[in-house]
Amino acid sequence: MALELALAVQQEIATRLEEADRLRHSQVERAAYEVDRARHRSLQVDPATPPRERKRLAALVIEDVTVRTQREITAAVRFRGGATSTVNAGSAVSEAFLRP
Repeated sequence: MALELALAVQQEIATRLEEADRLRHSQVERAAYEVDRARHRSLQVDPATPPRERKRLAALVIEDVTVRTQREITAAVRFRGGATSTVNAGSAVSEAFLRP
């Protein structure tokens, strides 16, 4: 009888721990979502913002950009915080501009 009770208590504790983990994971996902939303809102710039201010805002977000010219133009962007993005221009580059 005592063994059955101990096993039932252990199972209940395990169930509650799993539920707490699910809730924590959900909260972390929600926080990450809210951070992304805030980041996107902060990047929306008023059209009346002067170019110098736009450059300053871009410098706050972008770590560096690498541009490659092969058959098409490719820009690899590295953001502060480690995220990366690659953008392809999609248009062919003239043979005169290709490096040997």
